[in-house]
Amino acid sequence: MNQSEPAFSKKPLKWYDRLSNLFYEASIASNVGRIRAEAPMVFRKMINDIDTPLEPEMENQVARYLRSPYQDEITPSETLMPRMMQKYGIRSEQFEELEKKERSQLNRRCNQCPSVSQCWKAMRNNAKIEECDTFCANQASFKALSH
Repeated sequence: MNQSEPAFSKKPLKWYDRLSNLFYEASIASNVGRIRAEAPMVFRKMINDIDTPLEPEMENQVARYLRSPYQDEITPSETLMPRMMQKYGIRSEQFEELEKKERSQLNRRCNQCPSVSQCWKAMRNNAKIEECDTFCANQASFKALSH
């Protein structure tokens, strides 16, 4: 099955179905850009809601946007870090018990992380901790806290 054929398709697609799918997929990048420009609050809510499924190509386009150093629609320490801490078995109470300086350092490291896009996709797709270990800027601190 090629990329332009939906996974739920049981029968072979006709040429016009494949062409329609191709146009749809090609329009996703511009649609993500239009949502961001014309409905910024919707875009912000879409990015910060990591539990609601998105069509895979739309998810890829949003992730591509999150690689930009100019994005400001997501604050990783508020959206992604709580989910990441859960993966490491850290309760919010444990985090709150840390000294303010240590909490600030973890938040800053998360907010300045170059892997926000990868983290966003990993948290959306419930990645295993082994995958998160490969990119999480706070993984050493989280492992220390979880023991």
